[in-house]
Order: sequence, then C-alpha cells, then structure tokens
Amino acid sequence: MKCFKCAKGTMMPAIAEMAATIRAEEIPVRAEAMVCRNCGFQVMTDAQSDAYGIASAEAYRAKHGLLTTAELKRVRERLGMSFRAFANYLQVGEASPKRWEAGLVQDRAMDELIRLKSDLAKARKNVAQLEAHRLSAGVVRRPGMIHRNRLIES
Repeated sequence: MKCFKCAKGTMMPAIAEMAATIRAEEIPVRAEAMVCRNCGFQVMTDAQSDAYGIASAEAYRAKHGLLTTAELKRVRERLGMSFRAFANYLQVGEASPKRWEAGLVQDRAMDELIRLKSDLAKARKNVAQLEAHRLSAGVVRRPGMIHRNRLIES
C-alpha cells in the first residue's frame, strides 16, 4: 500500500511510539500501526486502532494503579457474575462493566469500590484502617460508654 502523504513510500506494519490523551493526561503508548518507510507517516487499521485503544487504557491504568482490563474480567468471572449481575452488584448501569472490559478507564473511586466488593482481604484491611482512624480520632461510640462527658445510651 502506497503512503497517503508522500505517495512514494510503502505502508508497512511496525511498532510505533505514540501518545494517547486520557483524562487530559498524555500517556506514551507503543502500538502497531502502518508506517511509511519513506516519510514515517502513521495510520492505523481498524484492528490496530482497537488495539491502540486498549493499550492506551492499560498504560493509563498501570500508571495510576487501577485494575486492568484483564483484572476486571477476572474479578467478574471469579465472582461468577454476568455483566448484568456484576453491574447490579456494583450499583452501576449494565453497560459500565462492558465498557471497562472493552478499554474505557474506570475512575479511581469505582476502582476502589470494585476492589472492596470483590477482595475480602482488601475489605478487611479497609475496615481495620477505618477502626484505627476512629480510635485515633477518639470516635469510639458504643452504648454504655462515656463520650465527651456524655453517656452513650444507644
């Protein structure tokens, strides 16, 4: 295939260095594209574009410590849930888990919710952190205890 830009070179598949913009942040991505051997012009086929989208999302997730596409799918499958059941469990629309597994990046709060609702060890650690915070802040409130010079009855 001749180059669309210079009309002299041949477009060949190659790994290209590109940048994706996700949530106003530029993320470097290495992905396959059709590259002109003469002028370096880059275009992508539909399949390459789909792969670039996933690679971009994965790079962003890796940079920010979010669950990857594969991890999200493993969580859902480990729980034995369909997209609909997983969405209901998380109290989101059915399309959300489908989008995440297709490469749309979940936000940090949703990522944390997924971890807490799918990982017992993570949930226990969260409870322990919450209890430690409450103790350090003096927010222990149990019936029959004195809190700030007042008896807590219920």
